[in-house]
Amino acid sequence: MDRHIIKKEEEPENIRFSIKIENDFIPKKEEHMESSNITINVKPLPNKRGRKPKDPSLRPPKGVKNVVKNYGKAMCSFALSDIAKPYLEPILASNGVELKEFNEWIMNNKERIDSIDSLRGLLLPLPEDDALCRSNKKVFQEISEIFLRFFCVNWIYGGKITHKETHLNFRLKMLRRVRNPEQFTYLQNTSKKKDHK
Repeated sequence: MDRHIIKKEEEPENIRFSIKIENDFIPKKEEHMESSNITINVKPLPNKRGRKPKDPSLRPPKGVKNVVKNYGKAMCSFALSDIAKPYLEPILASNGVELKEFNEWIMNNKERIDSIDSLRGLLLPLPEDDALCRSNKKVFQEISEIFLRFFCVNWIYGGKITHKETHLNFRLKMLRRVRNPEQFTYLQNTSKKKDHK
């Protein structure tokens, strides 16, 4: 009867098995063989499809897709509201813009906000813009900064936003991008480096 002794040794990359077979019954032709040693090196199987497991810190937070759109529409709504008027009047006067013209400009552009590019277009004066459009963008930038500094927490927790914590976490990033719209090319940095913009 055959007896099998299996010995398992683990190495960093490979798994090594040593098998020793001792035979009690050996045919006469092979009498000189009393035992044999077999060594097998086996590499562990790779992960499914050879991918590394995803790092949970690199996953985007829930609701991040709509953050820019929601903030953009909220800033426009605030600019049109009665609450904004005490803040808006001195800004309009310093930029030489009438309240009626500014409100029309906001209403014409509010529904177009659906991405970073469209919101950036309302904040950043372009060479082809006329003087009135440039002034409206400047006024919108200043009133948006006031909204983000003083009123947006009330908007987040008092409104119908689903992912409140995500919107709150992006508040300061939005504020930095409203102050420097030329750097408003992305909202979330997907690398592990912190966002200092």
